[in-house]
Amino acid sequence: MSILSYNLHSNANTYNSLRIGLLLAGFVLFGSLFCTASLFSQSINEDVAQQFLHAIHWYGHGSFRIELEGETVYIDPWNLPNAPKADYILITNPHFGHFSKEDINTLKTAKTVIVAVKAVAAKIDEGSIKIIEPGQKLRFGSLVIEAVPAYTVTNNYFPREKDYAGYLISNAHIRIYCAGSTDVVPEMEQIRCDIALLPVSGAPVMGPEEAAQATRIIKPSIAIPMHYGAIIGSIRDAHRFKDLAETRVEILGIE
Repeated sequence: MSILSYNLHSNANTYNSLRIGLLLAGFVLFGSLFCTASLFSQSINEDVAQQFLHAIHWYGHGSFRIELEGETVYIDPWNLPNAPKADYILITNPHFGHFSKEDINTLKTAKTVIVAVKAVAAKIDEGSIKIIEPGQKLRFGSLVIEAVPAYTVTNNYFPREKDYAGYLISNAHIRIYCAGSTDVVPEMEQIRCDIALLPVSGAPVMGPEEAAQATRIIKPSIAIPMHYGAIIGSIRDAHRFKDLAETRVEILGIE
C-alpha cells in the first residue's frame, strides 16, 4: 500500500470514528434532555395534584365531595352527614351505596344540576337532570364532566350493556378520574388524569391488585382508594393497594 493510500484510509477511519462518536454523544444528550423534561413534567403534575388534594372529601364507599373553584361537586352521595349544598351531583349507577334519592334531595337546591346515567335518571323525577352515557361530555362554563365506561368483566354485577359510568371531572387546572364500579377495562388505556379515585374492595369490583394495575395504565400523579369500609372491603385493602401501586397513594379519612 502506498503512503498516499494509507493516509487516505487512515483519515477515513478517523472521520468515521469521529462521526460515530458525535452521534453517540448526541443520543446521550438527547436522552438526558428527554429524561429531564419528563421528570420536570412529572414534577409539575404532582405539584398540581397536591394543590387540589385538599379539595377532595371522602364520605365512605364511593361517595365524594370535590370543591373546584367555588363549585361543589358530589359523586354518588350516600349516607352523608350535614354537608354543603351541591352545585353538581354525579351518579355512576343505581345500586345501593351509589344512588340515594334521600341524599340527593338533601343536597340539591333549585340550581343544582344532576348528571346521571339513564338507569338512574329514570328514578329521579325532580330537579335539573342531565342524562349522560359513556363517551359523552358536558360543559358547564370552565367545568367539564365526561362519562367513561365502568363495568365488571369477572362477574355480571355491573354489566357493560347497562352503560354505567365513571367520571372525568376537569377544568383548566386539574383532571380528576372517579372510576365508579368497575374492573380494569380496556377503555382505561385512553384515560389520563392527575388524581384517580379507584375501587379496591375486590369482588364485585377491582381489588387492590387490579387497582394497582389500573394505576400503571392510567398513570395518575396521586391515587385515592375507595369502595371499601362501609359495605364491602376494609382498610386493609386500601393499605394493600398502597403497597402495590407504582404511584403515590393517599388514603383519606372519612368526613
